[in-house]
Amino acid sequence: MRIFARQLRHSPQTSLVIVLTLTAAIGFNVLSFSFVDAVLLERLPYPQADRLYLLWNSPPKIPIPFLPLSDYNVINYAQASESFESLTAFRIRFRENNRAMILAGETPEWVDVVMTGASLSRTLQVEPILGRAFREGEDRAGAPRVALLSHAFWRLRFEGDRDILGQKIVLNKEPHEIVGVLPPGVYFPVPFQDLGGNFIGTQAQIIVPLQLEAERPAPFSNRSIVRLKAGVSPDQARSELEPLARHFAQEIFPDPDLDGLTVLLSSLAEGAVGHLRRPLLGLQAAAFLILFIACVNVANLMLSRTVERERDWAVRTALGASRKRMLLFVVAEGVVLSLLAAAVGLTAAIILRNPVLELTSPYIPHVEGVVVGGKEIAFALLLGLAAGLLSSLIPA
Repeated sequence: MRIFARQLRHSPQTSLVIVLTLTAAIGFNVLSFSFVDAVLLERLPYPQADRLYLLWNSPPKIPIPFLPLSDYNVINYAQASESFESLTAFRIRFRENNRAMILAGETPEWVDVVMTGASLSRTLQVEPILGRAFREGEDRAGAPRVALLSHAFWRLRFEGDRDILGQKIVLNKEPHEIVGVLPPGVYFPVPFQDLGGNFIGTQAQIIVPLQLEAERPAPFSNRSIVRLKAGVSPDQARSELEPLARHFAQEIFPDPDLDGLTVLLSSLAEGAVGHLRRPLLGLQAAAFLILFIACVNVANLMLSRTVERERDWAVRTALGASRKRMLLFVVAEGVVLSLLAAAVGLTAAIILRNPVLELTSPYIPHVEGVVVGGKEIAFALLLGLAAGLLSSLIPA
C-alpha cells in the first residue's frame, strides 16, 4: 500500500483524470439502470398483476388494432362475461391539451384528469392510502360529484395535507368533493394509432367517476381494464366475448367498417411500459458504450503511466520482483481507482436523481420508483470492478 500511495503521489493529475473519466461513465450507467429497473424490471404495483389486461374492440377492416369501447360495449361485456372478476372503464378527459382546469385555492391550473368507473379499486385491488374509493352509484347520472387525488399530486399540490378529505376543488367550473388519495403507481395507458399504435399514458392527477349510458353504442371512447378470474386465460375470455362483438357490429351498431368485429386483450404491464422498452434499453446500451470508451481512454492513460515507470520496473526486476507481482500491482491500482470512481459516480447519481426526475416526462409510468438503492449500489460496484480490470489488463 505504501508503494501504491507513493505512485499515486508521483502522478496525481493522471489519477484524477482517471477517476473523473470513470466517475462520469459509471454515474450515467447507474442513473440509466435505475430507470430501467423501476420502469421495465419492476412488476406493476397491483396484487396478481398478471391477471390484469386491457380490453379493446378490434375491427379487421380498418387499421386500428386498439379500438376503444363504447358505453354499450362496456356495460354489455361486463354483464355478460363469466371470465372477468371485474371490469373498469376509464376515459381521458379531453380539454385543452388533454387537460382540465382546476381551481383549488386562488390560482387556477391545468391538470391531467381521468374518469373511471366506480369499480377501479376492485379491479386493481388497491385501496386509497387516505379516505375511500368510489362507491357504487357514484358513477351514475345525478350522483354527487367526488374526486380522488393521485399520490404525487396530493404531495405536490396539497403538500401531503391529511386534512384534505371533504374539501372542494372546482374542476371545469364544477365543484367536486375530495374523498380519497390513491397510492403511488396508478397509471392509465392509452394507445394512439397516429403514433404507430404505441402506448403512451397519463399519470392522472385527479380521478373522477365516469358516467356511462347503456343506450349509447357510440362513440368509442372508453378504455377498459379487466381482471380475469383465477385460471381463466385471455384466449378463453376473448372466445366468450367474440359473439357479443359480432352481435354488436351486426345488430346494434351496423357499420361496414365493423364487419367481423372481434375483441383483443393486451397485457396491462406491456401496455404500460412496452413503448418504453426500446428507448430505455437503447439508453442503457449507450451508457455501456460510453463506459467502454471511458475504459479505453483510461487504458491509454494507464499505458502511458506504465511507460513512464519502465526504469522503476527495470530496477524492481533486477532486485528479483516477478512479472506476476508487477502485473498484480498494475491491476490493483486500476481496480482501486475505478472503485473510487464508482463510489463518486454513485454519489453523483444520488445527487442528480431529483433534478433528472424533474426533467422527465410525467407520462413515463412508475417513474416515482426511480431510486438509487441496493441494486444500483451493487451495479455500480460491479461496473467499477469490471472497468478496473478492463482498463488495467489492456496496458498490462
